Amino acid sequence: MPLSQAMKDMIGYYKEKEKSMKKSLILIEGSGKVKTTKSLLGNNYDVKATMGHFTNLADDGVDGIGFDENFNPIFVYSEDGKKHWHNAIKDIDNYENIYIASDPDREGEAIGWHIYQHLPRSVKNRAKRISYNEITKSAITNAINNPRDIDTNLVYAQFVRQLYDKDFGYKSSRVASKISNATSIGRVQSVVVKMLNDRDNEIKNSVPIYKNIIKSSVVDNERNELALSHINNLNDKEKVYFELYDKSKIAIYNNEFKDDYRRVKCLAINNLAQRTIKPDKPYITSKLLMDANKKFKFSPSKTTSILQYLYEQGYITYPRTDSMTINDNFKNELKDYTISNFGLGKTRNELVKYQNKESAQAGHECLRIAHLERNLNSNEYLMLNDEQKKIYKLIWDRTLIQFLNDAIKQDTEYLFINELSGYYYLGKTSRYVNKGFKEYLEKCGDINSSEESLLTFNFEVNKTYNLSKLGIEEYLTNPQPALYKESDILDILEKKEIGRPSTYSSYSKIVLDRKYATLNSKNQLELSQSGKELSKLIDLHFSNYINYDFTKNFEKQLDLVATNKTNWKELFKKLNFDIDRLVNSLKEKYSDKFKKEETLSPNHYCSKCNEARMIKVTSNGKTYVKCKNSIFDPKTKSWSGCNIEWIN
Repeated sequence: MPLSQAMKDMIGYYKEKEKSMKKSLILIEGSGKVKTTKSLLGNNYDVKATMGHFTNLADDGVDGIGFDENFNPIFVYSEDGKKHWHNAIKDIDNYENIYIASDPDREGEAIGWHIYQHLPRSVKNRAKRISYNEITKSAITNAINNPRDIDTNLVYAQFVRQLYDKDFGYKSSRVASKISNATSIGRVQSVVVKMLNDRDNEIKNSVPIYKNIIKSSVVDNERNELALSHINNLNDKEKVYFELYDKSKIAIYNNEFKDDYRRVKCLAINNLAQRTIKPDKPYITSKLLMDANKKFKFSPSKTTSILQYLYEQGYITYPRTDSMTINDNFKNELKDYTISNFGLGKTRNELVKYQNKESAQAGHECLRIAHLERNLNSNEYLMLNDEQKKIYKLIWDRTLIQFLNDAIKQDTEYLFINELSGYYYLGKTSRYVNKGFKEYLEKCGDINSSEESLLTFNFEVNKTYNLSKLGIEEYLTNPQPALYKESDILDILEKKEIGRPSTYSSYSKIVLDRKYATLNSKNQLELSQSGKELSKLIDLHFSNYINYDFTKNFEKQLDLVATNKTNWKELFKKLNFDIDRLVNSLKEKYSDKFKKEETLSPNHYCSKCNEARMIKVTSNGKTYVKCKNSIFDPKTKSWSGCNIEWIN
């Protein structure tokens, strides 16, 4: 008896389901990685993107911050988040394994937690967390072979960051807008504003001090000119300065300009201890962002965007890192590549060992290239646009020099005396005994060969020479500080251990976007009037919370949460209590600027749910009455649940 069409369709459905059940699903954050990841894994894997943060903290709960009375965060779908999520998990029942491959940092771990929480209950037992630092076949395969559970300690650390940033920003900004012209205050970007203001004050208070110095030079037997400095004596080789208006000193020194005083005898030629110069350390996020800003004037946010593209396309390792570690497999590959391309004699035996900061996230690698075959002559490199090539070349060069030998420099001192005046002169030279890694950087144009290849001079002890140049020059002993560039801000933040690699790119961007500062023609950050007003407000009322020490300690507290050494709820409770205490004290101090809030309404209880009703005041001064079951949806700008009552 022939099968009906319905029966054929049903058989076809189950065959397809059986076929798909042999496949695995990998859930990643961004769509930019889908094609690259899929190409590495073949037909047994499907790769789908959740589009990063598909949830946000809700705008309700306690104080509208997004947590309940027990300090649990309340999350809702972000705009378009629900659509992206449902697209990602379409037909998820059909997969044999589900791998949660969000990014390998705290933020990524939290996204992985949300992914797991939103999975249908029927497939949760098939879901596993995997993480990797580069999009290569070996790295992903190794991760699949070594799945793990979600690290909830990392997730909790991210909860505290999200909750406190919103809690502090929302409450502080609301108060700030009432008592000043400042429109917003943020936990970290306000530190940058304060930093810029402090620099402004430092520049204004800087008083230039000028002194005179004798500048001269002497010519050797081969007519090479060596610059000299006037020094105190053979035992005290500090330069001699004298006041601008010390006319007696100037008169004495002017004798030096006469012919007899131009004759100097070479007293000694001293070869100092050779200096070893090691290759620059492997890149971490902050250092790469600084170099891109200095060399190309790329903003941190622009460089971050380029790095993300290079990572998603498999060119580099994960770009948000504060670790200088290189894994053993890549070490072996890099050493073989160095020997093959530069020779055994120019290759070091072992990599320099660098100590990571205590705050560096475990398991991360440095920011390096992912494939040695993608060199600067490869088709993959040529496919990049000019800006991408600049950033990739920085990372390529920094990676490549790690196994090249140290550079060795020989410093030499030349000491002279004018026997008529008894004045001593010192000249210094430096030359490479072995250029090591510098030779590669010189050939590829990363350093100036004329600066790095210094002359060797031919002087003889006890022989007399003529000074070829002699004169008094004005010397600024304390140069005026310059305005900060974005690279300077990153340098300070990194040294003071403020912030983390995932947030570095946002600091100056937020300050610029909110018009607290502008970039001048020299790529320097100039504080605006509103920035100055915000800094003044910080000094007056928020200095205990917006400063280097508090921000650094906050990051350390998150590190303790991430390592299960501090309870995350207790930490957030304390932070929330402290900011509430500050806000309430300011409301009391500036009571005339605030309408009375949170007072029981005349009609104490809601007629619908019998919960207590409270008077509330909006940010623009309108007053209304609500109970806790009156819920505002910021997306639709509408209320649901119990009715509200507008008073004015």
